Amino acid sequence: MTSIRATPPLTSLPLIDAEIALARVSAIYRLAPQPQAGAVVFSLVVAYAMWAHISPAWVVGWLLARMVVSAVRATETGRFERDPSRAQRLGYWQARFDLLVTLDNLCWCVIALVFVPAVQDTMLGSLLFASVLCITAIGVFILVSSLRTAMLNFPTMLLPVMGHALWSGHEDAPVWPRATPISPAKCPAPRPRPAAGDRQAPAGSCRPPRPVAPR
Repeated sequence: MTSIRATPPLTSLPLIDAEIALARVSAIYRLAPQPQAGAVVFSLVVAYAMWAHISPAWVVGWLLARMVVSAVRATETGRFERDPSRAQRLGYWQARFDLLVTLDNLCWCVIALVFVPAVQDTMLGSLLFASVLCITAIGVFILVSSLRTAMLNFPTMLLPVMGHALWSGHEDAPVWPRATPISPAKCPAPRPRPAAGDRQAPAGSCRPPRPVAPR
């Protein structure tokens, strides 16, 4: 006689959902510190490359902002894990993480909004703009455990860049269609009908018709 497996009680379903939500938030916090070391090194490289092309105030200010954001994000994991009631405060920790991701992305947007125009039409400008797209892709890959945060990574990173391109009239920005007057089509002049003794040229031929020799 086969035994029928009992279904889990309905009271355990909210507990399972809570455990899944905690695992998702814990995953994004656990993966947050590792990329910050690479972010600091890359920020130093960008600052060194842009020092001779733009005002030092921009470079120093941006570098300091990057260091502060990276330091805060690297230490957030410890704060999250030391919170004994983090399972009951997932909304707070998720919103806190999203805020830091937004600030981090806005710092990276400075590369495309300020640094790239200063070295436009050069190899350095192309490399810097490509780096912004690579950072966006890496962020989505790291945040894949939280769909909400991964989707937030796209607009906060790319919308400022797209808005700046539209505002400055960049040649690669999309052009909105404008209404243009439609001119009436010009009909070709009627061709004269060939005479009775002329042989009509075939369609599509540019050669004049040859007259028929008299018999």
